[in-house]
Amino acid sequence: MPSLTVLPGCDGDVFDLQGEVYVDGTRGVSRGAALHGAVYMVGANHNFYNSEWTPGQAAAPAWDDFWSEEPDPVCTPNFARTRLTPTQQQAAGATYYAAAARLFVGGDDRVRPLIDGSNVRPASAGPARVLSHAVGAARTALLVPDATTTVTGAGARLCPQVASDPAVACLGEAEGGGSPHFVPFGFISPDPDRYAVALTWSAPGTPARIRPARQVFVAGATSVALRIVVPPNTKGTTLDVAVTDTAGRRSVLGQVRLDGLPGTGFTTSYWGKRCACRSGRASTRAGSPRWNSCRAARPARRGWWTRGAGAPAPRTRGRCRCRASTSDRCRQWTKATRASARTGCR
Repeated sequence: MPSLTVLPGCDGDVFDLQGEVYVDGTRGVSRGAALHGAVYMVGANHNFYNSEWTPGQAAAPAWDDFWSEEPDPVCTPNFARTRLTPTQQQAAGATYYAAAARLFVGGDDRVRPLIDGSNVRPASAGPARVLSHAVGAARTALLVPDATTTVTGAGARLCPQVASDPAVACLGEAEGGGSPHFVPFGFISPDPDRYAVALTWSAPGTPARIRPARQVFVAGATSVALRIVVPPNTKGTTLDVAVTDTAGRRSVLGQVRLDGLPGTGFTTSYWGKRCACRSGRASTRAGSPRWNSCRAARPARRGWWTRGAGAPAPRTRGRCRCRASTSDRCRQWTKATRASARTGCR
């Protein structure tokens, strides 16, 4: 079953934005066919999505549950330029609720770019700044950090998302603020099954290498998506991205440039922004696609269906999954992969 989680950037009662766990926690649980997305809405508070919890609209008592000792430059109403008014927030919320219903219930794949991280902005969301990312949707999990992941390079380390010792955690106390990705399950700490990769560097060009324990077949892939967390309020963090296959062939995917979300010590703004690297054409050799660009932009759409939610289901040709609109090309690709002992659909 697919899902969409809305994360309001100026929340008080649910300040840690723990709803992100409904996205991250789905990885590896099943076949990964359903899309699980999250949208981060800068300047929103969960009370204001409901008119009966909104001051000035509700018949019963209602209040803004965001709190800070001093006026907050991101979230204090009538002070922070990034804080949405109730009507602005409700209009933006209605846009994304409708998009989820249209995709999950109606099977209209045209609205998927609003919630899968494709960096598409709908006019009906008004001035709200909304970002999205998603997992699942029948995509191949290229690398999800776990205890078997190998990380090398100066300043690169595999780290626990939840740890009793802040010195070893991915996000220490010195950073301030928090991350929705690193919310603990109740009082469970450490959590032995949740990892990420932390990167720090003092000079440009410092390499970091991340290697999964098992090889991953990517024959026919046309894009790769990454979720990267950068510190709030930072500008222009730039990363060069490349992949190396099992034969040692290295392909440079391109360059990623990211800005941090607006944040303070009272917000949870260390959130994974999505960027996509897209190839000009698919390769029939596992691990050696021809990539040409990497940017925060719309990815190739092949294979991103929300199966089981009314979207067109792929058809099976041999061991490959083909859609009706690309059946001829897929049959040709299937024939080519069968002729190679190193490739195939998994």
